[in-house]
Amino acid sequence: MNKEFYKYRYDGKMDEEVIPLCDALNSLIGITTIESCCGHGKETFTIFFRVQNYKQGLFFLTRCADPRYWEYGNDWSLTLRVGDIPYEDNEDNLPIVYLLESKVMGDEAYKQAESLLENMVYHLNHSNFINLFNLDNVLK
Repeated sequence: MNKEFYKYRYDGKMDEEVIPLCDALNSLIGITTIESCCGHGKETFTIFFRVQNYKQGLFFLTRCADPRYWEYGNDWSLTLRVGDIPYEDNEDNLPIVYLLESKVMGDEAYKQAESLLENMVYHLNHSNFINLFNLDNVLK
């Protein structure tokens, strides 16, 4: 089984360090990143994303970032935010946004983001985990 995440093209204004993790999130079914930043090492590592229709991608990410399954899980948070403008491209129009954010900055945040990506690849290729939660179609 050796599944990998897809590579995406971005507008060129992204912080280079967030691209691999954004690629991984954008590869998950139902997840679309909408904004990201790592403040050039002077702010926390943040990725805002939307979840549409499918819960498998969100479950997968939550599992991988959980402190029980990732050594840096207590150094990151996954929270809900609300936007001010309704979405026109879905039936409920509710602007719910998720935020994945580090509590650390700089090189430590970059190291932890790389570790999260490695943990996601590990879980993506863990057949017992994938089968137990019926996540065969977790990638787009």
